[in-house]
Amino acid sequence: MKKVFKGLSVALATAALGVATTAYADNTDVEFNIEPTYTVTIPPKVTLEKTRSGAYSKTEPIIAEDVFLRENQKLVVSVGSKSAFRMRTQNPASTYRLPYTVYGQNGPIKNKRLGGVVATFVTSPRKQRVPITYTTDEAPKYAGSYSDTVVFTITPFELP
Repeated sequence: MKKVFKGLSVALATAALGVATTAYADNTDVEFNIEPTYTVTIPPKVTLEKTRSGAYSKTEPIIAEDVFLRENQKLVVSVGSKSAFRMRTQNPASTYRLPYTVYGQNGPIKNKRLGGVVATFVTSPRKQRVPITYTTDEAPKYAGSYSDTVVFTITPFELP
């Protein structure tokens, strides 16, 4: 029985040795995803002030903070207005519309109907400011409370 036991021990040791010496090749994929993030602050209301020329104007900044974009991207802020940048009074019977221009980082908005780019921001943890100026194109012809709604579009954009 000793001889059988020794043979069994040798067989177990060989089997264990075979398992220990078997090598497996495999891959490990390591990955994670970070979506672009940013905080953009746009003034909810801008009240224009009378200038020496009789026109009205005001400059307020758009502020971007903690901008974290993909490589070769910038954050683009565009503006548009259904009125094509013409303010009107609250009187529904009025026909006069006071034209105004929005000036951004690249100068005046050229395409008033569809809007245009007023600010661009790059990846940065720092606070970035772009002054935006709203100026009437003429002195108002009539008294009244004039207003218009400017819609801002914020989009990450691939650099060329």
